[in-house]
Amino acid sequence: MRLSVHSGLRMSFSVLSALVLVLPLVLSSEAQADWLVREGAETAPLVAPTPQPSAEPAPQAGEEKLAAPQQPAGHSAKCRGCAQRQKRTCKKGEGNATSAVEGNATGDDAAEFMESTMKFRIQSLAQVEPNDPKVVAIVGTKLAEENPKLRREAVGVLGLLSSYYPNKAAEIFPYLIKALNDSDPKVHAGALKAMLPTVAHLQADAGVPLLSETLSKGNSAERTAVAAVVANMADKLSWASQLSGALRTALEDQNQDTKLTVIMALAFIDPDLLPEGSVEIIKKNTHAKSAGSRFQAYGLLAALGPKAVEALPELLVGVNDPHYIPRWAAVRALGSLGRDFVLAHPEIIEALIKSTGDTDTAVQQIAALSLGKNLGSSLLPGVLPGEDNPAALEALQKLMQSKQPNVSETAAWALVRMSPKLKATLPDKLFARLLEVTPALDEMAAK
Repeated sequence: MRLSVHSGLRMSFSVLSALVLVLPLVLSSEAQADWLVREGAETAPLVAPTPQPSAEPAPQAGEEKLAAPQQPAGHSAKCRGCAQRQKRTCKKGEGNATSAVEGNATGDDAAEFMESTMKFRIQSLAQVEPNDPKVVAIVGTKLAEENPKLRREAVGVLGLLSSYYPNKAAEIFPYLIKALNDSDPKVHAGALKAMLPTVAHLQADAGVPLLSETLSKGNSAERTAVAAVVANMADKLSWASQLSGALRTALEDQNQDTKLTVIMALAFIDPDLLPEGSVEIIKKNTHAKSAGSRFQAYGLLAALGPKAVEALPELLVGVNDPHYIPRWAAVRALGSLGRDFVLAHPEIIEALIKSTGDTDTAVQQIAALSLGKNLGSSLLPGVLPGEDNPAALEALQKLMQSKQPNVSETAAWALVRMSPKLKATLPDKLFARLLEVTPALDEMAAK
């Protein structure tokens, strides 16, 4: 299903901000897609398709229509070949060659198409070339336009510029901060999306002062956005730890979402940076009305592992959450509290056993993994805790009958860890699969 051994169980179980950027990273791409389908969310690529001739209604009063650049000489208005490199075999005509972004183009073709798309959008918006030294300032002025469509396009173009011109990232960043405060939610979302490539291209000498100032002096929306980006990129920014002081300052913000996102950033940089009372802040969000917010809170508790033991009552409630996504994260967190703590609290084992019978197979799988992780070990000789828990063994034996291979294989793995002698009772086909998936599951259990 969603959490496959080859993708879901190799994933990072860190959690991205659930506010505006993307879904937390604790899910595989399949799980994210399933979440989006279930929730009816809409997604859009960073780079919009190249504008093409269409019968658009005339702009309303006060709206400015984007001006399209002229087609090169010798091409008709319908030709989509040379100008944007969409037609790979364009011969100054209207042929139907495959688009460079439809799967048959080489990497160079796709890159050339994307660059020409960027050029088209910048020319349409600002009548300026991408390599013009003033291009950022010219595009940035469009964020003050009354027409929200122009502001949306401007923030998207800024994101493109930061991707293709890394040296402009420091110049682009302040404009994105400004766009975070736009009254149009699509401009705000576009600014968040554009911040990822922008921050990724910042060097420490520019990035630390820019982000620190926003975290220390910005408003809640600005602090939340920057903290979310830091949380998302903590393992990629070599200078992320230099933001710890500013992040601690941002914790003084009165907005609960801001506090939670800042805690997330600190946890992903180094859990030891978390100030006292951080878990208490996270616990409050486990009672949020939004399933996404609850998922974020449980996912962060899972990332904290043994540091989250004081949240045990909230986690025991979370395994019964009405939505499968928060349930999954709560079960994951219970299994991450530490072996000694889990064995000392029978209610945790009972909750994990119950979760093997969950209506969602992703929850079943993580429950089986958590049981195997805490009640068994491929490294410890002699009698294992799982052998003294017939209820857990029975639950896993039942789960091995699942029609979902990922679930049955994880259950078999957990069963053998808890009672190695039961390996001989596995069906031949399942035993063969177990040999293949055990390394991935062992790696997952070690985290």
